[in-house]
Amino acid sequence: MPNGTHDEGPSLVVLVRHADIEGAPGADPPLSEMGMLRAKELLRIVGTIKAVGGEVLSLYASDARRTQATLQPLAEALHLPITISDPTKTAALTASVLGAHGGVAIVAGHSNTIPPLIHSLRGPGDIVIRETEFNRLFLLTGAGSGAAVMVELKYGR
Repeated sequence: MPNGTHDEGPSLVVLVRHADIEGAPGADPPLSEMGMLRAKELLRIVGTIKAVGGEVLSLYASDARRTQATLQPLAEALHLPITISDPTKTAALTASVLGAHGGVAIVAGHSNTIPPLIHSLRGPGDIVIRETEFNRLFLLTGAGSGAAVMVELKYGR
């Protein structure tokens, strides 16, 4: 990096836990009505994020239908595919996210997979997401560099 800029990876990584679910998480439940509203709210939020990070170029979700449904409104509006990944393979997902050049990468995961992914992307290592929290949104710049910067927001009702 002779010019001191960070040319690798996305300009911004947005990480969210899947939206609110119907019932217990054990058997891959669908999104609840509130979860579907939250997924639509994510679309609105990402519209405002574009001014900061650029165009959304990649979407990642686990094989659970709740993570895919959380990103579905975005995928449809942006005409982007959702890349399905194994959220327990943090190193592989980190490499895939960092393989995106420029723009915004969005990852929907789980309460036990988003914190290790944030840490793997050089964000803080002390994030805890409770089972009842579906409204947390993490914005990470400088992902993969020595000093990523993270901002946490809450979205939806």
